[in-house]
Amino acid sequence: MAADGANGRFPVFQFLTGGEKVRFWAGLAMAMAGLSLGWYVLFAGQLGRQTPSSRWVAEVRAIKLARAESLAGQRKLVLVSGSNALFGLDSGRLERAWGLPVVNGAVNAGLLLPYVLESSKALIGPGDVVLMPLEYPMFGNAEALNSIVIDYVLARDPAYWSGLPWRERLRFLADVEPLRLWKGWRNPPDRSVGQGVYGGHHVDVRGDQTHSAAADRTDQERAELAATRPWRYGRDNPPDPTAWRRLVAYRNWLQQRGACLILLPPTLLFDVSYRTDPVEHRFYASLPVQARAQGLVYVGNPYDFMYPRDWYFNTDYHLTAEGRARHTGRVISLLGPDLGRWCGWQGTTARP
Repeated sequence: MAADGANGRFPVFQFLTGGEKVRFWAGLAMAMAGLSLGWYVLFAGQLGRQTPSSRWVAEVRAIKLARAESLAGQRKLVLVSGSNALFGLDSGRLERAWGLPVVNGAVNAGLLLPYVLESSKALIGPGDVVLMPLEYPMFGNAEALNSIVIDYVLARDPAYWSGLPWRERLRFLADVEPLRLWKGWRNPPDRSVGQGVYGGHHVDVRGDQTHSAAADRTDQERAELAATRPWRYGRDNPPDPTAWRRLVAYRNWLQQRGACLILLPPTLLFDVSYRTDPVEHRFYASLPVQARAQGLVYVGNPYDFMYPRDWYFNTDYHLTAEGRARHTGRVISLLGPDLGRWCGWQGTTARP
């Protein structure tokens, strides 16, 4: 709308007299303040109010926390990522290879990089090795929020929200969907998850996914896998400087505790465009280089962990149990007999 060039006033308000204009703007400001306060009250009322949609993640995380607590005082290997490592790494085999107890701390990439990093700290003790096959989306849009992490933090981890800087807390307030607030206020029953692929009922004591053999797939899971399409991370989700800063800060936090961070590629269903499309090829080829330029330890080539469709269970990041066995062997071979050498240590020797 064009302003009145003579005095900068908006013509739509010309009918108001001087006193009416003051009352109009004061009323508008009070209305906005009232709406903001109402929105905050609705939001604050959700803190700690548990939802069924956040239940499975909470149950899986509880298993991983219990595993870490059972190993208190012991040096261990902790897997940190989204669900590619939940499905894709055999923690028992890693234990036998490197002689370290393992906590598979991987849960869901939908929780996004800031929360995945922060929440993993509860699993890590002095001298631990953190193996991080981070999903590719986590390197981009590092400040974005989504409905998964907002739902989970509101329902299960309000202390995380309370501990954020005020600008980040405001982003949760701005990005929460009205439907999520409505669902929370309905206060539906918070029953334990006992069906479906995801949940504590399909996770073992080390934190690995179970019931993921090729023979366990249902028609729905086959259909979900068939429906997957190639990603365009190079075009749509390139690495973000903020993500690198978060990872460097996380590495520094680990080092202060005498712990060590090793990044490596996640498993991903191969598509020919990942090699032939120049933008996508540059994304995968340059990611390890960019990580190392930040002073991070990144081991491996993303293309070495891209596998054919029949290795996967229901998505292009979730291996079957058979695929997991082959992938775990490749990870052990890649990192070699002495895991500690990537940390500048000695004495973490693999066993055949």
